[in-house]
Formats: sequence, structure tokens, C-alpha cells
Amino acid sequence: MPPNLCELCQQFDVRKLLLDSQEQKPTLLSTNLTGLQSSDQEWKAGLPTFFRHQRTLSDLQTSAQNSCELCNLLWKLWSASPHSNPKVDQKIDLAGKGQLFIGTSSSNISKGQSPFVIVTQRPENESPRTLCNLEVFANPDSKPNQECKWVGRPVSSNPKATECQDIARGWYAECMEKHSACKTTKTLRRPTRLINVGLTEPFPDPVLELGTSHHGTAPFAALSYCWGGQSDFILTKDLVNQLTSGIPLDKWPGTLHDAILITRSLHIQYLWIDALCIFQDSKDDWVAEAARMRDVYSGAAITILASNAVSTGAGVLKDRVKKVELPTCELPWGAETPETVSVRSASLVLSNTAYNNPLQKRGWTLQEGLLSPRTLSFCNDQLVWECASLREDECGHKFLLDHKYDSKDLLHSSAPKSRTKALAQDSVFKLMYYGVSADRQLSRFGLGLKYISSSMTQMEDSLGVNPYDRWGDIIAEFSRRSLTQDMDTLPALAGIARAFATITKDVYVVGMWKTELINQLCWRKESKEELEYQGKGPERFLLTKPKAYRAPSWSWAGFNGGVVSMSAVPINGHTPLQSITTILKVHVEPADTDEFGQVKHAYLDLKGSVFPLEDLKQDFWEYRRNRYKDPQPNGPTAEVSEPDRKSEDKAWPGLSDYVQNHLDTKINAAFEFEQQHISHPGQKFCALLLALTEGVDRTTPDDVVVGGANIMLLESTGSNANEYRRIGILSFQRPGFAMEQIDPEIAFKESKNLKLFSGKERIEFEKRFQDEVLEYGAWMEVAKCRPKRTTIRVV
Repeated sequence: MPPNLCELCQQFDVRKLLLDSQEQKPTLLSTNLTGLQSSDQEWKAGLPTFFRHQRTLSDLQTSAQNSCELCNLLWKLWSASPHSNPKVDQKIDLAGKGQLFIGTSSSNISKGQSPFVIVTQRPENESPRTLCNLEVFANPDSKPNQECKWVGRPVSSNPKATECQDIARGWYAECMEKHSACKTTKTLRRPTRLINVGLTEPFPDPVLELGTSHHGTAPFAALSYCWGGQSDFILTKDLVNQLTSGIPLDKWPGTLHDAILITRSLHIQYLWIDALCIFQDSKDDWVAEAARMRDVYSGAAITILASNAVSTGAGVLKDRVKKVELPTCELPWGAETPETVSVRSASLVLSNTAYNNPLQKRGWTLQEGLLSPRTLSFCNDQLVWECASLREDECGHKFLLDHKYDSKDLLHSSAPKSRTKALAQDSVFKLMYYGVSADRQLSRFGLGLKYISSSMTQMEDSLGVNPYDRWGDIIAEFSRRSLTQDMDTLPALAGIARAFATITKDVYVVGMWKTELINQLCWRKESKEELEYQGKGPERFLLTKPKAYRAPSWSWAGFNGGVVSMSAVPINGHTPLQSITTILKVHVEPADTDEFGQVKHAYLDLKGSVFPLEDLKQDFWEYRRNRYKDPQPNGPTAEVSEPDRKSEDKAWPGLSDYVQNHLDTKINAAFEFEQQHISHPGQKFCALLLALTEGVDRTTPDDVVVGGANIMLLESTGSNANEYRRIGILSFQRPGFAMEQIDPEIAFKESKNLKLFSGKERIEFEKRFQDEVLEYGAWMEVAKCRPKRTTIRVV
């Protein structure tokens, strides 16, 4: 039955639109391919004004009410849009600017993107307004799909459907045969144990094979899933004989059962499942096998992500809970063929479904997906394929490198494809690492670095990505996820860290890297929950401290909390470096044989400017009676009633006041203080200047003086003299603009005297720039009067 279309919609030729758009000549534009350096990429311009549609939105609504299927689809999508506003729509229509056009968007060919069919209003001399994005789809073996690569696919109601299996096999075969970026020259160690699921029908009962001699070099799949449910179906000394003898498939828990079926459908004989390939009742075996996780997932031909399964027994191959029920309509595929295509709302949002499933809330699964050269995700609504060359969903969308943390470019496609190139890259990176280490050591004598810009410029040029920026993205994503055992924080990241070290030749330091340690010590961690403020400090947060020691205070892994920002306190790498803390010694004692796993003890010996502070606990807002009135819901930021001590009585009044205000007004700063602080008699507090920059930014054309300071807040441990723990981090900028508004010559003055910028100028400054008074006071002390460098230990 032909679609019911109005006279205007009958004239719209969707076939000609897509084929004409496909023939557009590509152009080169310098663009940021997410996670990579800016580079020239191919774009295809769209044809946004291809078809002149309804004159106004009012006309569109009328046609929709008269049962035109395409007009009805467009009207429904626009009406449901958060950008829809009837009053605005009416004004545009009355002004004669409401003409609708149907066309195509531009598309990034380098990313493998397909264009959308777009519906827009394009008033003359004004910015266009997009009403909705559409996509065209048809059966994979249909003429439209064969004629145009931009025609998508329908979505099945169950991933067990033959169509889904065909799509998955097609992705896998194409990657194995055609994707040069996904191939590796590295031979990885085989897993200690694998499950033989059979290769041909009739399939035998799945059997656990012990040792590597049985399965040779045959490819294997790995499973990433949520534990829970049938927790007794695991490898133990009691169950090992049954598993090695073979257990009938119908006796396996749902998720594991379906993983075996998927492995067989891909024509792969072996499957690795952590619960069944690692002895769960042997700590020694768990430690040894956890250290090999990188080899397992990196060496797997494919990793099956059971994203839609909440437990071991939930299953994967089941009717989809969240079906793709988008409004659609049919359109003829040109005048010369009886074929039709369907049009639906562009479901690009569905490309992110792999990241909104139960599996992506678990900490362990991050490395499982990242280390795998290929992943096949079974999401709530569709399949998603990812490799170093392609990311595509069941709908037919192709989208590359949309997430910085999970792009496979660094760990896979950036790897050299020949042994010669690999050896050359290793040599260059090793020389770079030793060169940076030498520069940092010279800093203890006041020599060496002139700028603290990332030392990885050459590495970034070689890899196409700054690996330390990528590490920050990975840590942010990892810290968003949860772990059943908080002691797994470092082990759950060990595989990625080991792969990262192999690439960069850097030394791993409890979740950070030695080359960039000064920068990475400036991490910040959000409070786990910012509960409604009730006037009592601890009630604002979910304060759950680790059950046992797992990392030093200077590592983000040391205490519980929310998302970690590794670059929350950026150090400007384009401004002259005036002072930097020297790392004299890094000591890390692993809890076992894995240097990337759990830590028994660690400390840093640092040499830098240390500013003694007053008792921060005594002055902390939670402990000061009557200090604040009328607390606010977003944190303790209310009126000061009575100061405890005059600023003039403090050793460093400007810095002390700034630090106190920081703890009192910044909710995440208060959160870390409350998590890290451990009191002892006679406790001392201080601030360590990690880095100070000041001067003309070499990237700007104007001779504008800028600067910044990065400071770690510390408290004594009471165990040894000059031994401290971290209780916070803060940064502040040189308040140049405000200072120069009062005294234009300030930009060119250098002085060791605190009286600089005092008297009438200081009074006027405080009146006109009240918000910057504290920052100014701290800056003048830190930048102009910092104490001599001294050595301390931070644990």
C-alpha cells in the first residue's frame, strides 16, 4: 500500500537527495578529530535547500492533521523538541520567514559519518533553525541499501535474530580481513585457561581447558559482564572437575549461556570468562591472573560486552526492553522503482547507548573494553561494534572517536605496524623520557626547565594524541564508575596502566606517571554526593573512607569520592616558569609482585617552597562556633560574624586567608579535607608551592603579563619530622587586570617588598575589586616573598 502523502510531499525525491549528496566533492578542513591533534580531514558539503517544503509551520501542522504521513512525522518531531516554542513559531510565520526546506547536512568523511536528512528554516541573513534530523533505512538486501551507502538498517526486536547475527559476523569478518589499523605485530601470552565451546555442529558441552597446550594459537573471545546472581557458578577447587569434564549448556547461567552462543555464531572456538578461568578461592591465582588481564583482553579476537545484562543469570539474547520505537513513515525510492524506504528520527543519541548500560557503571569493565581490539556490545536497544577503524551500530550509523577516554587510537591504532618501526619508536620515547627526567633533576639547582609545558610534544606528534591528556580522560571515566571492593581501585586499572607504560616508556606512580607527576599531583576529586546542606559538615557528603590503606594521600586513588579531574588545576605551559618543586625521590612498595596493582606503602621526597599555615582544623568552618550565619544549600558561604585572629598575627596572612576561604567556600575542597584529615597533638599545617609561572604568555601577540600558582595543602602526620599528608589542592592566578587598572606600571615591576602596591593604591584596589583581594594577597606573598626551598616527605 503506497504511503499517504500530501501533494507537496509526493514531489519530494529522497533517492535523488541522497545520491546527489553522495556525489558531492569532498573538501579538506582542519578539524579536531576528537582525542587527536587538529588535522586536515575530508568533509562533504550537504544540500540543505534541496527541496522547498511547506511555507510555514502552521501549514505543516494543517497538512499533518490532514493525514500526510511525512508532514505528520515532521510535526510530531518538532512538537516534541525542547526547542519548540509556539509563540516564537508564530512570530517567524507572521514575519514571512517560516519557509521549510528538506535537504542533507554536511558529513565528516574522515570519521566515516553519514549525513542526516535535515528539515530547516533558513531566513535570509539569519542563522538557520534546524527543526529535526532524519535518517533513511531499508532492509540490508534491498535495492536502496545497495544503491546508497547512506541508507541505514532496521533494528530487530531480539538480538538473537538472524539479521543481528549476520551484522555481527559481517563486522567481525571485515575487521579481521580489511582493517590494517586493527592488526598488531605483537604476540601476546595466551590465557592460562580457556573454555572450549566447540567449532562445528553438533556442538559438545562447553569444557574448561587447563593450560595453554590444548588451544594453541586459535583465536578466542572474551566476555565482559556484570557479576551477580548465580555466584556459585565460578571456578573453585570443588567445581573444577565438573568444568573440565563438561557441563551441559542448559545448566549454565543466562549471561554465560548466551555468550557461548554468540561465540559460536562468530565461528570462534574458545571463550575466556574471568569467573571460570581464574580460581576464585585462590588469592595467589587471582593476583597472578589479574596481572595478565592486559594480555587477555588485548589478545582476544573480540570481547563480547553484555551491556544489557544486570547479572550473571540475566541473559543477553532476550527481547529488547527498550525497543527502537521511533515514529516513522514510508517514502517511495524514486519514480522508476516500486521500492520504498522508511524515514525515522535520526537516532544518533542511540550511538551512546553502549555507555548508559549497567556494564558501563562497573570499574573493572573500563579496561576490558579499552584493551580489547574489537568489542561487540549487546545494548538494551541495539548492537554496537567498536574497533580501531570503525564504530558502528545496528542502525547503520558510523561514528568514530566520539569519546576521548574510550577511543582505541592510543592503545591500538597508534601502535607501529612493523617491528622496525616499533623499535625505532621505543628508542625515541626512551630518550625523551630520560631527557625530561634530567631537566627535572636540574630544577633542584634552579636550572633546567624554562616552561612547564608538557614534555610530550614529540610524543604527541608521533602518536597524534597527547597520552597524558588521554590518561586524564581515562581516570575521569574510571572514577565515575563503581567497584564492589574499593581495594580493587588500582588492580582494576592495572591492565590499562601496563599498556600505557609499554607505549610511553614512563614509570607508573600509583595512578599517575613520573614524567608528568608535578602536573598530575594537581588532581581534584568531586564529593561523591553533595547532599542537601543541614548545617553539619559531614552530612553534606557521602563520607565513606577506605577500609584499609590502598594508596598514599597524594594519589587520587587514596580515598573514596566522585569524578577525578587530573587537569582541574592547569599549569600554564606557555608562561615562564619561576619556581617548581623538585621530586627528589619516588618510593612505591607494591603489595605483591604486580607493580601496577595494589600498593603497600608509598611516599614522595619533595624540595620546594613551604609556607607554614595556622591550624586549618581550628579555623575550618565546621569547627568554628558562630562563625557563619544562615548557611546556604550549596555550601558554607555566608556572612562572617567574628574572625578568630587578625591577619597581621599570621606568618603569611595573604595566603592563610586565601586558603581558609578556599576550604570554607569550595565544597570539593571541604570534602577532601574531611576525607583526608587525621588529627594529632601539636599538628602542623603548611602549603607547598608545586609550580609558579609569571611573565608574558609566548602564545599571545600582546605583551600581557600573566601568572599562576599551584599549591598542595599539607598536614603533619605526627609519625616523623617533616612528614606530611595531602589534605587539598588549590590554584590562583596573578590578578593582573585588576592590579593594572590601579597602577599601569605594575605589569613591569618586580619587587621582594610586600609594601609594593600599598597605601592609596591598595585601598582603591580593595574597594573596586573586592572579589580579588584575597587572591591578590596570596599572589603577592607566593610570587614575591616565598621562603627558601626545603625538603619534606609526603606519604
